[in-house]
Amino acid sequence: MALGRRIGILSVMVLSLGCYGHEAFENAARARAAAEFHCPAEGVNIRPAPELGYEVMEVTACGQRAHYACVHQPGGHMITCIHEAEAK
Repeated sequence: MALGRRIGILSVMVLSLGCYGHEAFENAARARAAAEFHCPAEGVNIRPAPELGYEVMEVTACGQRAHYACVHQPGGHMITCIHEAEAK
């Protein structure tokens, strides 16, 4: 019984961290796209694209499209997003 309770609590903690992490990845992708495309942040739309990979975002910014793969830097709080232009 105690082991099951610990696993349940751990699962809730991991899910909570995952939700926070996903929002942080979206915010990093939005900031990067706004800077790259010279578009205000409110003009950047983000759609998670898990079919393309872990923490890959499909981004539309002021009429331009791209994919961003975001990773968390080990040992720190920095998230880096790598841009790959949409194929035409």
